[in-house]
Amino acid sequence: MEFRPLYYAYLVLCVIVFFEVLITIRKISLLKICFLLIISSLFIMNYLSYTSVVTRLQFVLIKCMRLIYVCSTLLIIVQLVTPKIPRWIIGFTVFSFFFLIGVRIFNFNEIAIESQTPFSSQVFSVGPEFYSPLPIARYIAFALAGAGASVTFYYYRRFFLKMNKENINYRHLSRWIIAMVAPFFLLVIFGALGILHVFDESISPYLFSFFSCTIIFSILLRPKFLNTTLHLNDYA
Repeated sequence: MEFRPLYYAYLVLCVIVFFEVLITIRKISLLKICFLLIISSLFIMNYLSYTSVVTRLQFVLIKCMRLIYVCSTLLIIVQLVTPKIPRWIIGFTVFSFFFLIGVRIFNFNEIAIESQTPFSSQVFSVGPEFYSPLPIARYIAFALAGAGASVTFYYYRRFFLKMNKENINYRHLSRWIIAMVAPFFLLVIFGALGILHVFDESISPYLFSFFSCTIIFSILLRPKFLNTTLHLNDYA
């Protein structure tokens, strides 16, 4: 299947949703910033997928955009549950971002870009730089990924425990947050399968298409009160 027209369509949708968020959410907030970062990272991921990743620099850039998406999604889930994000989560997010990017830059010349599977999506691939002569860096990277997924799941679960099921917004909110975290856990699950070598990367373009579509429309169809509310205290 030819995915380039689909990637192009997602590029156009990203531009539309970016300006919709920019105009509709007038107050500068962490939620707005994270939405814009997610849309921007998704735009670049689709652009690189459209033009094909053929250099190490493009490879590192698409992995960087994936990290921005992951960190922004984590912060959104936490922000929706608690009015003040714990400092340790902010520190963990910043450290994880710079460490994982640093590992890729440190191992830049070891990235086997020529060994990537044709027509695969690098968004869902496990970076070959993690198979470096420094196993401690690889283990730390896996530990950070597991910790990030655990924190996200913890606050995702707290979201449902906090919400009042009798609230008129409950059904819309529950469906929306499921749509928000589904692409996140899709990355986690297929990343783990890739590490175990049980993931056929030929299906990664299909996963990335679903990933992009879900993120774009979950942000576009978000509950409208999120345009003025930073957390759920008034809606629990």
